[in-house]
Amino acid sequence: PFLLPFKTGFVTISVPVSLSRAMMMMLVVVLVVAGVVNVMPLGGDSLRVVMASTMPVPVVEKKNMPVVVVVTAFTENIRDYSVHSTLIKRIWCEQHDYRLVVHRGLSSLFPLRNETKGRKNPAPWEKVIAMQQHVRNSDENTWIVWMDADAIPLLSKPKHVASEGDPIRDAIQKYANDDSSVVALFTPDTNLLGAPDWREANYAGVPPEYLINTGVFIVRGGRAGDALLNAVWEEAGGGEEGEARLAERFDIHADLKRQARRDPALRERLPDSFFTTTGWPWEQGAFWQVLTTRSALASATRTLPSSALNRIGIDVPPSCFDDNLERPTGGEGMAAPIDDQDDACSTSILHMAGWTASQRINRATWELAHGTTLQVDGNTPAWQLEGMFATSEANKIPCMHPICLTSSSSSSAAAAAA
Repeated sequence: PFLLPFKTGFVTISVPVSLSRAMMMMLVVVLVVAGVVNVMPLGGDSLRVVMASTMPVPVVEKKNMPVVVVVTAFTENIRDYSVHSTLIKRIWCEQHDYRLVVHRGLSSLFPLRNETKGRKNPAPWEKVIAMQQHVRNSDENTWIVWMDADAIPLLSKPKHVASEGDPIRDAIQKYANDDSSVVALFTPDTNLLGAPDWREANYAGVPPEYLINTGVFIVRGGRAGDALLNAVWEEAGGGEEGEARLAERFDIHADLKRQARRDPALRERLPDSFFTTTGWPWEQGAFWQVLTTRSALASATRTLPSSALNRIGIDVPPSCFDDNLERPTGGEGMAAPIDDQDDACSTSILHMAGWTASQRINRATWELAHGTTLQVDGNTPAWQLEGMFATSEANKIPCMHPICLTSSSSSSAAAAAA
C-alpha cells in the first residue's frame, strides 16, 4: 500500500490504495507522463509521489541574454532637438536595461581616422566609425544599436506594438538568436520603397530587401560585424571622391538635373534640394552597395519585415494610443510604410526623417512631458533641459552635461558637474 495524493480545491487528501508492485509502478508511470504527479527518490527503493503542482519550481536563469548598447550622436548645430531626443533615449534605455553611449561633436572624437582618410567626415559617415569603435571592442553576445539623433523611442506605447516588452532583444531573438551567422539587422527604407520615382527607377538597381534605412540598425559585436562596417567604410574609398561616386551612383534624378541646368524654366519647377544636397545617400548608399554586390556579407544580414523598430517620417496615428490625444506631428509628404498599412500602430521607434527642427522639438518635448514628471514644453531651452535632468533625482537620468556624458556619474555628481 502507498498514499496517492489528490488535490481538491485547496485541500490535499491521501487515499490508501492497495495494488501489486507492478500495477503500482505502471500507475505512477502513467501519472508522471500525464504531468499529474512527480516522483522524488528518497533513497534505496523508496519513492515519494507528489502532485506536480506541489513540486518546487526551479528558477531558470536566462543565460546568454544579449547585451544591448545603444549608440547615438549629435553635433552642436542640431543640439536643440537632439538634447530632447537623447533624454528620451536615456529613459527608454533605463527601462529596458540597455547601455546608452552618446557622442557629441563627432569629428573631434576620431582625428586619426579622419587624417588618414584625408578629410573631415560629414556626420553620416562618422556613425560608421562610431559603430566600428563599439563593435570591434565587444563580444558576439553584445549587439550595438545605432539610433539617429532624430529617432525617438516612444515612451507612450502604441496599442498592439510588435514588441510588448523588450523591443531590441525581441528582434534579436526572433531574427538572429538561433543563427550565429547573422551579424546585422536592418529595417527597410519605407519612404523610398513607396516613392513613385524610386519605383520607376527600379530602386537604382538595389533589390528592395536591401534598400534599408540606417537611421536605426543593429550590428553584432565581434569580427564579423566589424568586417561588415569596414566594407561599408571602404566602399566610399574613405574620401570625397568615393562619396561623390556613391552619390552619382544612386542619383536617380541625374539626367533631370543636367537638363534643368540647360533649361531655366525646368530649374524653377524643381525643388532646391535637388541642387543643394550633396553627398546623399552618404553611408546609407554604401550599405546598399555592399549588400547588393557582396553576397557573403548580405547573407549575414536580415531585413526585418516591418517598420516596428524604425517608423520613418510618418507619425503614429492618435487612435493607436489609449489616450487618443493629438501629438505634434510632421513629415508631410512622406510615404506611408508600404508593409505596415494593416498595422499602423506597430512601431517602437519614430524616426522623424523629413521633419523640420521645430517639428522634431515639439514631438520630442511632447514625449518627454508625457513620459516623465518634468514640466517641459516646446520653449524649454536645451541647456535648461540638460540641467533639469542632471539634478532630478525623481527621473534618475544619468548626467547629460558634456563633462560627464560618457561616465556613469550619479545624479549628485552630475549636479556638481553642471
